[in-house]
Amino acid sequence: TYRFMTPYLQWGDVREMLKYGVSLYYHNIGTEIFGSDKIVENVVAGLRADCERTIERVGRGIKILARPDGNNTFIEAATASGQILFSVAENSPAADILPLSGSELFKAVGMRFFPNTEGGTTTEQESVKTKFAAEYAKAPDQRKWFHFCCHTATLDWVNLLVWFNDNYGKDGSDDIWFANIDEVYEYMHARRNAIIRKAADGNKLRVT
Repeated sequence: TYRFMTPYLQWGDVREMLKYGVSLYYHNIGTEIFGSDKIVENVVAGLRADCERTIERVGRGIKILARPDGNNTFIEAATASGQILFSVAENSPAADILPLSGSELFKAVGMRFFPNTEGGTTTEQESVKTKFAAEYAKAPDQRKWFHFCCHTATLDWVNLLVWFNDNYGKDGSDDIWFANIDEVYEYMHARRNAIIRKAADGNKLRVT
């Protein structure tokens, strides 16, 4: 229902949503303030201002860009921006991310998709299930990052998450990691870049 609120989401709504693991991503900027969003410098200025405003209003910065309207000026701005660490888009210049093959995410553009209902013969959720099953059947190091988008938040999507959990959750424990983009980014960044030091002192082990 948030999508159809009038006039729009309020900052208090966002603060409430953040308590439940929701993340914030860049999309469009206020072009009426910064000028045309076809000019990189305008978009960079908008990204900076949006980040500062979000930190001020809800105490949370933004580091991921979901490209809006196929506008690659935003991708160029993300590369030039100190705010953006990673972006997603549904076609060029997006590239497949293979998490188990050591893909570098910093300033990369990952591939996402919108489910295809194939002329009304299947639901968006069934489309996601079919694509996921095909990807999961591949060898682990050949599986692509499976990132899909939707513009609604209906019970059908909730039931899809239940389906993922029931069919692909860890055996016997009824759990699965439904990660948002910045969680995946941070997890992979830490695995790639953390420096681990071990020091034993008697019966104590210190790990940094």
